[in-house]
Amino acid sequence: MADDLSKVTSYVYIRSEPGLWTVGFYRPDGKWEPESDWDSTDKAAARAAFLMGGESPNSYDRLKRVEKVGLRLADYIDTLGAVAGVPDLRTWKLVLAKARELQAEIGKE
Repeated sequence: MADDLSKVTSYVYIRSEPGLWTVGFYRPDGKWEPESDWDSTDKAAARAAFLMGGESPNSYDRLKRVEKVGLRLADYIDTLGAVAGVPDLRTWKLVLAKARELQAEIGKE
């Protein structure tokens, strides 16, 4: 007899052991059905959200990389500003070049 999983209402994640979070759902009869395991709550939450119709977990990973690159670019701009004083056209050209370099890194990570 085929299992009737049409009544799945939501995916959740639980800490299944130290350092491991499992995404899954509870069947109507209360039985836990694991779907995947993750090494962080952020990744588990992203997967559960995806299974509920949200964005792909890969989108979450990409967003985190973009945030990291953005912070690095902000640090670079601060450094240039401290060295050059008021930003001039040459400074902004350096910032743009650095932004393009960091943008290329996003695809490599």
